[in-house]
Amino acid sequence: MTIIKTVALAGANGSVGKPMLEELIHQGYTVTVLARSESTSTYPSTVKTVKVDFGNKSQLVSALRNQDAFISTIGSEGGQDAILLSESVIEAGVKRFIPSEFGSDKTNAEVCKLPFYAPKLAAQTRLEELTASSDCQTTWTHVYCNAFVDYCLRVPLIADLKQKKITLWDGGDVKYTATPTKAVAKATVNILKNLEATKNRAVKISSITLTQKRVLLAAQKALGSEGWTVTDKTTESAVKESYAALKAEPNNVMVWIMGFLSFAIFAQEAGGNFSNSPDNKLLETPQMDEDELVEIIRQNA
Repeated sequence: MTIIKTVALAGANGSVGKPMLEELIHQGYTVTVLARSESTSTYPSTVKTVKVDFGNKSQLVSALRNQDAFISTIGSEGGQDAILLSESVIEAGVKRFIPSEFGSDKTNAEVCKLPFYAPKLAAQTRLEELTASSDCQTTWTHVYCNAFVDYCLRVPLIADLKQKKITLWDGGDVKYTATPTKAVAKATVNILKNLEATKNRAVKISSITLTQKRVLLAAQKALGSEGWTVTDKTTESAVKESYAALKAEPNNVMVWIMGFLSFAIFAQEAGGNFSNSPDNKLLETPQMDEDELVEIIRQNA
């Protein structure tokens, strides 16, 4: 039986990486943080830090040797870094790789059409190709959590709490699931105790089932019912606007990304409701009730 003791973590200072590091330490793993060469971030004394150039394969392989597992929470500009990470993980002999695939279900055909996900899909395909060999000792797990509820309230994507604005996508009654970053971290680290059940597949987790109308009611309870601007819009129109913006300003990601993300999270066709996933129980994903939703809205307003 494979037992995970040593874990390397990339992106430990990010919005997902910070709670991931805390959870790894809490569960007693020996953690090595892979940090960019120019990083000035500091970590607890129990954590080893290795600075690497994430574009340098030999450095990555060296840093990952003797690591049982590797969790990446870093983004990728064009997908090449993610592919390089996969190649490095396998060459280093890491037993379980959890790449930075958090978010929407990238097995969903409608989600896969969105250009924003092309680099991630390319990296995913390459990882599957590399691990298909019978003599490859590396296995992988992708973690899909749909929306990070706390992060998406800050961006703002689910709602603009500071301006008291919210969009009721496709009427506001479509159910989708969301998960706080701490709950994503807990479920992700729990994969390391459930290696066979999570081997070479995506897991789907969720802490709460939302609709935009439910979010609005909770936000009004948290922040007051007066002064809200409520807009009705379709995810289909958001996608069309994003394609137009992508064509006009391809290098300005923040101009065209939001419509694609809105479709991926809120559209019925995107399949963002993971409430019935058996992985919630398997990975002990913490569940949120209405009072916790109201509180997390207050905290992120």
